[in-house]
Amino acid sequence: MNSIKDCPVTVDDVNLAERIYGPDVASIKGKATRSRPKPVVADIIEIPKELVAAQHDVDMSIDTLFVNSMPFLATISHSIKYRTCHFVPSRRMVDYRSVLAKVVMLYLNAGFKIKMIHADSEYKAVLEEFKEGSTKIPYNLATANEHVPQAERNICDIKERVRATYHSLPFKAIPKLFIKELVMETANKLNFFPPKNGVSQYYSPREILSHQRLDYDKHCTIPQFSYVQAYDEPKPKNSQAPRSLDCIYLRPTNNIQGGLVLYHFGTKAVITRRKVKVIPIAASVIEAVERLAKADGIQSFVLHNKDGTSKEVL
Repeated sequence: MNSIKDCPVTVDDVNLAERIYGPDVASIKGKATRSRPKPVVADIIEIPKELVAAQHDVDMSIDTLFVNSMPFLATISHSIKYRTCHFVPSRRMVDYRSVLAKVVMLYLNAGFKIKMIHADSEYKAVLEEFKEGSTKIPYNLATANEHVPQAERNICDIKERVRATYHSLPFKAIPKLFIKELVMETANKLNFFPPKNGVSQYYSPREILSHQRLDYDKHCTIPQFSYVQAYDEPKPKNSQAPRSLDCIYLRPTNNIQGGLVLYHFGTKAVITRRKVKVIPIAASVIEAVERLAKADGIQSFVLHNKDGTSKEVL
């Protein structure tokens, strides 16, 4: 348009800058407006009754995965091959019982019954409560110096994916909250597609238990730990508060509305929002995440066995 005489900046320069640095963050903070929420549509799929009936009785193996000395209870069903990996606040029996109860309830709500839990002998006290409680779930313990093969393979699979994701990140270290989200979401994503030697070539473990399909916009568009501007709706609306928040994307919510779980730098809290804008990550954001890791005493990413041996420092 030549509105500014002798201006050295061209339209191509502006387009190139946006591709490299992303949209102007200040403009988003100042100009973002509220968008209308999408209608909530429950995309429930029908799993063949024959498949559910054939797999009604579920054998499940459990074991503990350790990352930076943080315990995660990893479970896998032998036939359906549905995986979970929950953070355990401590190695006390009450915490293991609470986490395992959530997993058992997940199968019960989906119409399945846990026939047997396979584990190492260290879980005997926890499993005894499930055997004697209302669920009446028997268990099988591995003998001394032996391990449960399905549980060991499951942990190896989760470690491989965790390692791959960690090496894709720009951070030298990540805080404990991010480690929790990384491990748990990695296990969750292993349920997205039908596994080799699973019970179905068409239905994924996630679909079999939740009866919900993957949604591209919700599950596939934003890489975990991306830097985003989360659209906010400050009250009162005529205030000078920014219309977007500096956040790190953690994962999608579990509801059908399709929200996003985020870490907000301003409040150092986990929040949920409906809409975000992905921004190329800057050095200042990387440094902020690494400072959070340092505050948590995290200097590297360590995968190790329950006895502290076989450490793998990334």
